[in-house]
Amino acid sequence: MTSQQNKILRIFSSKVFAVVMVFLILLISIGLYKDYIRRQQFGAEIKKLEARLEELEGRRVELSKLVDILSSARYIEKEARVRFGLKKEGEKVISVPDDAKPQVLGASDIVIKYKPNYIQWLEYFFSPKNSK
Repeated sequence: MTSQQNKILRIFSSKVFAVVMVFLILLISIGLYKDYIRRQQFGAEIKKLEARLEELEGRRVELSKLVDILSSARYIEKEARVRFGLKKEGEKVISVPDDAKPQVLGASDIVIKYKPNYIQWLEYFFSPKNSK
């Protein structure tokens, strides 16, 4: 072996070279790990944005259907009749006052008499209906 090859062999087999190589491998590994983490975060962000995009697409479709309904001639005519009293030729408009409309009993019309529990028991045992 020549002296040139001896020097190269001694450099590669020295402890300093081994420490330097381990340090370089560590630096490269840290950089690759950070890149991997960043890619994972970007992937998660992309999935969230794609889900949001699908949600917004669905909302857009719903709004598009609503616009179609609201811009239809039938809807416009109905709103003109209800809001502005529009009538066609030959039609007669009849107005019914609110007082003349039939009333439907609601929950607010029902009156419940509340009696305490002890009075209900007294009436149960001592009322003239139950004495035989």
